[in-house]
Amino acid sequence: MVKVAMTPTEIFVREVKDTRERKHWTQEDLAQRLKKLGLPIDRSTVAKIESGKRGVSLDEALGFAVALGVSPGMLTLPRDSHTKVRVAPSVSVTGWSALLWWRGAAPY
Repeated sequence: MVKVAMTPTEIFVREVKDTRERKHWTQEDLAQRLKKLGLPIDRSTVAKIESGKRGVSLDEALGFAVALGVSPGMLTLPRDSHTKVRVAPSVSVTGWSALLWWRGAAPY
């Protein structure tokens, strides 16, 4: 079975929710942390983001990383090496290759 490559947005949606749940935080807990950082994102908006119904700006993505206490790469790249990442409409790479590219250690 061929696995379809995930976009960084799809990975972000999954990782925000998974990271929040690993910390045993509610969506409201995360929303409050975001508000303390100056990002006016309420619980219902967190829910929309986690379900993929609302996108995020780069500024918001970095705010989520700060609020969750993780690096931006942890929210936009897979945590495993076998997940394919679609880095452009016609370019997919392994999670490991994407991580090396993100760190500036290799071309995509």
